[in-house]
Amino acid sequence: FDFSPEVDEPRVGLPLAKGPVPAWEFVNGRPDYGAPDHSIIELRPNTGLTFDLRAIGAAQDATPRRVTLRFGNLSPAPIIGMVLVDGGRRVSVALAQAEEVPVDIMLGPNARTLALVIVAPALIDQDEVRTYVGDPTLEFGGAD
Repeated sequence: FDFSPEVDEPRVGLPLAKGPVPAWEFVNGRPDYGAPDHSIIELRPNTGLTFDLRAIGAAQDATPRRVTLRFGNLSPAPIIGMVLVDGGRRVSVALAQAEEVPVDIMLGPNARTLALVIVAPALIDQDEVRTYVGDPTLEFGGAD
């Protein structure tokens, strides 16, 4: 979903990558998302990316039980990172410029969808907003 109806272009950015991301600069004190053992999803402002937890669980033959990630902001303005489970907001964190915040959420056995959302102020140049979800990870348990 997209909170910016006036924007005509796709708002999920690149890269969506595991392993070396040459264009992604290292920021002191944070994981090196350009290293092979890290992953990153760059989200454009005012967008969300939704995952079907049941389909992922069926493919893994296990139930998603926990999600961990880091919301990051390399933008000149504050942003809000949100995690929604089944459409309900589970986490909402405000991030100042150059801030990164870890998130750790337990998922119920009947969770169906997981959405990662980045919201930025409408008054700033959206092309200057650079936000990401670092090392997003689903942990699994046995099927119910």
